Amino acid sequence: MVQKMIELLIGETASGKTSYIEGRTYKERMEVLNCDSRQIYRGFDIGTAKPSRELLNRVRHHLIDIINITDDFSAGEFLKLSESILKREENIIVSAGTPFYLNVLLNGIDEIPKAKLETRKMIEEMHRERGNSGLHEFLSDVDPVRASQLNVNDTQRIKRSLEVYLDTGIPISRYFRKQKKAEINFGRITYIRREKRILEERVRERVKIMLAKGFIEEAEALIKKHGPSVILKKPIIGYVEALEYIEGNIDRERMIEEIIRNTMGYIKRQRIFFKKILLPFADIVEYIE
Repeated sequence: MVQKMIELLIGETASGKTSYIEGRTYKERMEVLNCDSRQIYRGFDIGTAKPSRELLNRVRHHLIDIINITDDFSAGEFLKLSESILKREENIIVSAGTPFYLNVLLNGIDEIPKAKLETRKMIEEMHRERGNSGLHEFLSDVDPVRASQLNVNDTQRIKRSLEVYLDTGIPISRYFRKQKKAEINFGRITYIRREKRILEERVRERVKIMLAKGFIEEAEALIKKHGPSVILKKPIIGYVEALEYIEGNIDRERMIEEIIRNTMGYIKRQRIFFKKILLPFADIVEYIE
């Protein structure tokens, strides 16, 4: 792990992390380590509110646009890349929006064994027979903690969780619970914490801006190029609802309201997990309201 002092910025979706970074980097020469499980993928741009091209050109951001949207990316890979970057760079701020990635960065993760080929084949057969809901139901039986964290359509992670359990008899959530002393020394932790009402207003405005920038067209292009499965296998809020709209299952207004509702649900989960993760660092957290 990394021994030097690192700065950490935390905030729920739409709290204003990018604006904060813009303000800081205008005054200071800093780089950003992106701790976000959605912005790592190329192609998911407007719907994940990636920093503007102007900001990316001016300020170096690590771990943005590093993976093709058809490829997989694990928490272990995130940890290895992050540790390498934090060891190498001097003046860097970690911008965290994904509690799971932040927890892995702070507490580490057990080495999760690779799946056996026969196990993968068995799970694929199970998926064909039972569908997404059947797989998720099975995971709920053997690892309710992990199942509660995953959308029923997140088949990539559901399958991986089942692989680990079937090969080892150990729920994957127990690997994720590995706790060890964090060796990253945070010199400064800033938490942008806004009231629920303010966040909902900001989310509503963000959705309006997304649509004006061509979010639906972006989703349509991804579906045309890769098929609907590219969205269903990585169920990112916004894209899932856009797929429903594009396929004619819901109208535009309902799509907008569902994006807002689902985003607010995610924000609630972010806040709960951030509070728990930051408990050992409570005395050095600076809050921005």
